[in-house]
Amino acid sequence: MSSEILLNDPVISFFREKAKELNIKLFIVGGIPRDIIMGNFYFKDYDFVIFSDPLKIAKEFKKDFNSKIAYYSSFKTVEILFEDKSIDISMARKEFYPYPASLPEVFPVYDINEDLSRRDFTINSIAIEIFPEFGKTYDPFKGIEDIKNKKIRILKEGSFYEDPTRAFRAIRYKNRFDFNYTEETIFEFENYKNSVKNLKFPRIKKELEIISEEKEREKMWKEIAQRDLLYFFDENLKLREDKIKELSKILSFDKSSWICFFYLFFKETPSIKSFLSFYERRVIDEIEKGKKLLEKEKDVFKLHHFFKKFDILSLKFLSLIREDINIYIERRGKIKKILSGEDIISLGIKRELVEKVKEIIETKQMEGVINTKEDAIKYIKENKDEIQGAAF
Repeated sequence: MSSEILLNDPVISFFREKAKELNIKLFIVGGIPRDIIMGNFYFKDYDFVIFSDPLKIAKEFKKDFNSKIAYYSSFKTVEILFEDKSIDISMARKEFYPYPASLPEVFPVYDINEDLSRRDFTINSIAIEIFPEFGKTYDPFKGIEDIKNKKIRILKEGSFYEDPTRAFRAIRYKNRFDFNYTEETIFEFENYKNSVKNLKFPRIKKELEIISEEKEREKMWKEIAQRDLLYFFDENLKLREDKIKELSKILSFDKSSWICFFYLFFKETPSIKSFLSFYERRVIDEIEKGKKLLEKEKDVFKLHHFFKKFDILSLKFLSLIREDINIYIERRGKIKKILSGEDIISLGIKRELVEKVKEIIETKQMEGVINTKEDAIKYIKENKDEIQGAAF
């Protein structure tokens, strides 16, 4: 491993100096050792292991850098948010799962190899010592060899039975790196089926959010569908429309986009919907409502009364049903406030009709009928009687 690369990184350099001051063993594990081997030297996610409670050293970083401690968990793990980076610092530990798919019970250990043995795949079970023996590499499960051979290999039999979220991570790493599963890993997808019903949905949701930010998310979501990972969790979650490719092209690479991919599998059940956020339920409700409205109305601009309140995610999903939604999205984004409420009232419009008139002006802007304030005034004057007499 290149010591120079690590020393030139300001985050790693800081923690090395602090570990030296505190005389605490410190390691960098997981993604960074793996990425260095693969020739990727841009570090965004840091995963440190320390032979101590991590909170003290985390507070030292927060004091010196403009950062935020996002959480400190019962697993003795601290997450720090710094610029566009995420820094995890964990107490070296071993884990015991009381039952399949449960959260583990954790116990401190003072052997880095024992900590590495709890991890998901060999490619993530490599550590580089930061202090005291800077640069020393630990690879007890031959992860370096598997990286070079492009293999996704579990550490032990029953890995997915113990923690079914590893199935989603296997799909993510395989498609991100264009690796292949070993035979043992392929078999673990069968073990996944036997314990996933014990899994709490928020843990699945977290994995789906991460996948939806990935460059190769189309392949990942398609493999999730092919392997029926969601179906074995809940039989109502079965791919209904294979629009994964189309969605992947039009949605931003943001974790919030997961709800649109998920909707392709979704058949409403109280147990699932209760775990969705207010925003996620809103997107699903808007998609459902939008589909019904589009069946009844051919002119998309006449639906502005409803669509003006729709989230952009909902509208982008609906654009898969009707292409003219894209025109609506573009023109809605260019709407300008031409007349104030007082301007409209001064033209003789009743106060209770002001909001409706504003909506009409917006619709006419999108249709290209109104472009200026003068156009809006002229339109209202010419259609005043119709506007005043309309049933709103």
